[in-house]
Amino acid sequence: MGILRLAVALLVTASFTSPAHSSPVIPASFVITGAGLGHGVGMSQVGAFVQAQNGRSAAEIIAHYYPNSELITVDDQVEVLVNVATNQTNMTLQAATIKGLLPAVLTITGLEAPLKSQELLTISATDGIVQISANQNLLAASKSFEINWSGVIGFDSTEPKSELVLTRADNSKNNYRFGPLLLTASGNKLQAVLKLNVKDEYLNAVAEMASTWPAAALQAQAIASRSIALNAVRSGTKSSCRCHLNFTGDQNMRGSERYKLPGYSNWRKAVKQTAGQVVGVGGQPVAAWFFARSNGKTENSQDVWGSPRPWAISVEDQYSLDPQAGPQVRWNVPVTTEQLAKIFNLPDVVKVRVVARNAGGSVKTFRATASSGATADLPGRTLRAAIPTRSVWILSIKPVGS
Repeated sequence: MGILRLAVALLVTASFTSPAHSSPVIPASFVITGAGLGHGVGMSQVGAFVQAQNGRSAAEIIAHYYPNSELITVDDQVEVLVNVATNQTNMTLQAATIKGLLPAVLTITGLEAPLKSQELLTISATDGIVQISANQNLLAASKSFEINWSGVIGFDSTEPKSELVLTRADNSKNNYRFGPLLLTASGNKLQAVLKLNVKDEYLNAVAEMASTWPAAALQAQAIASRSIALNAVRSGTKSSCRCHLNFTGDQNMRGSERYKLPGYSNWRKAVKQTAGQVVGVGGQPVAAWFFARSNGKTENSQDVWGSPRPWAISVEDQYSLDPQAGPQVRWNVPVTTEQLAKIFNLPDVVKVRVVARNAGGSVKTFRATASSGATADLPGRTLRAAIPTRSVWILSIKPVGS
């Protein structure tokens, strides 16, 4: 009986004893999952493709993606400064003949005679002074230089032509047919800027959409690209690059290799067919932003960059999800728990969830939970600035393996 009573007592004690609370497991890492491509403001290029496939005109595509604007025609025979080599420690320049028998030459301000094409120029900077050398001999030094090359003529001419071959410090290289090239220095760093005509020299080299896409989509892209260029000129020179536009950051402008891409004549035609046309507000061209593909809606500019623009508001974009465009893009970005904890200012992170979304579907607010139960909220824009993602449309942030 004693043994039986002891067993019962132990059973009763066990049944009334609360189990110890275990601490949440802190994951080693998380994965950010998202959809679409790009910042989400303005025209979806995939959406433009589908609309063009469905028979809509460039004007209709522009009206859809840029509400509260109008399609206007302006003079685009305007010079634009495009930085093609930013903050370089050094670079090289050389002229190359591309058609005809005449030797290509460089003409540099400050020199009595032009340099022949076989002479490779090495460019460097010291204390704000640009130095030009050839064969290790200093040829000239000045705060700035303007460089021209022989045979710089119009697109449709059959005259001999030449190109400027520019090689940057990282060995990336482009050939440029039109100029001149302006060289300046900021301390010991070089800036190389092309002076181009927006109408053809600049726009014909823009490479933001496959030239094999439907004509209406290419025309809409030409209108948007022209708008961005002319708006940049109107806004004035940026001190950081001594330019209106960067050759990649603002929109992608390639060298003369652009003219050899498949379907290039289609792009040339789209530029000509939309001559002078821009997205306008108050009679002036605006920054007609564009991106690759949405997740069903475009974004308000203030939700992505903080500043509202009347022509850059969220619109429906089911075209980006149309089967004609192929499966929707899905992407993953790994992130460590330490990274998230630092961003949310928490000791650790066990969970992240979406609290609110913006009109276009991007995340307005994230909430992270620590193992202690403490929580912290963070704007979606802040998280995306800390962890670059392929688009603004983050679907979830989950522990790896969950």
